[in-house]
Amino acid sequence: MSMLGERPKYTFTDAVIKYIEDLERTQSKSNYEIDGDRSKLAWFCGELGETYLSNITKNTLLDMQQRLLEEPTRFGKPRSNTTVNRYITCLKTMLKKAAAEWDWIEEAPNVKMLQEPKKRVRWLTTEEVTRVLPHWPLHIQRMVKFSLYTGLRQFNVTHLERSEIDLKNGRLNIPASKTKNKKPLSYKLHPLALQVIL
Repeated sequence: MSMLGERPKYTFTDAVIKYIEDLERTQSKSNYEIDGDRSKLAWFCGELGETYLSNITKNTLLDMQQRLLEEPTRFGKPRSNTTVNRYITCLKTMLKKAAAEWDWIEEAPNVKMLQEPKKRVRWLTTEEVTRVLPHWPLHIQRMVKFSLYTGLRQFNVTHLERSEIDLKNGRLNIPASKTKNKKPLSYKLHPLALQVIL
């Protein structure tokens, strides 16, 4: 039991459990994003699991950042600066909640993000699509075509349900729980997109 006036001590694992429970309860992120956070925080649990939150400092975050850079992924490849930044952002978000909302720690430590390469937007040409499409299995071809005709994200295509397609009116209706901005998505489908799913 903590002394009067002192905060109870919570471990990193305690914080992860509460953070994920809060996300699932409030549905402030899509299930896909929650799974992503769960996966990232599971990695940190392997490093910091029983560490008290009050003992996590800026140096701890810098150490985690370096370990993420040095440790290869399960595929044996190094993580990019962008990927490491996503991990650290997730960690910082949870620690900020622990300080500002849960009052578990006095202040959340901070660390600078790694420099990321400038993004280059590039569109596939019709010729490129025509050239590579026949090399994929039929079910992949259908998903690629549907993605191209709708502009949907990979998650929305691979998790598309029959109930989200209004064949009678040729419309697509995706609920807010499956979109990145948490707003429902509804629009008329291109005839070629309809051909793919019929």
